[in-house]
Amino acid sequence: MSFWLELPDAERRAAYARYLEREVAPRGQPYWLRSFAVWRPIFTESESEVIYYAIVMALGLAGAAFTASRLLLAKGLARRSELAIYRALGATRAMLFRMQMLEGLLVALPAAVAGLGSAALQHAFYNWFVAENDVPVTLETRAVLIGLGTAVLAGLLAAAYPAWRASRTPATVYLGRL
Repeated sequence: MSFWLELPDAERRAAYARYLEREVAPRGQPYWLRSFAVWRPIFTESESEVIYYAIVMALGLAGAAFTASRLLLAKGLARRSELAIYRALGATRAMLFRMQMLEGLLVALPAAVAGLGSAALQHAFYNWFVAENDVPVTLETRAVLIGLGTAVLAGLLAAAYPAWRASRTPATVYLGRL
């Protein structure tokens, strides 16, 4: 376990060293009093943990994107006769593609906002219930923007193939069944 204290001068450092010698040493607990310059190279931040969590988050986001893609594809296939009517009335493939992408955005954006709301509630829960919390967690603006952007981008990427498939709906095949 490591604690970081700011001891601005030699007098306070010596007083804290005396305190440790009096309170901690008699219990047989080893301790080291180091300056920040000495402490920093010993306790470096592990990049492997950051990379691991980034990979786990990317896999989770990819799984959610595949699920959304399957649902949008099923919705598009169920609406093929409706899309054929749009095509017969003069809608271009690009218009159908944009319409399907807009629907994908309308699914992804509220989901991303709900995810950020959930994160904010979890941060508030942690800060409220953890009594020994010296460093409260917060959502930084950059983290919010990155989270919102990647979630919306994943939603749009998930909607691209279903939108492309829906835009390829031929008008003539389905109009004969009406």
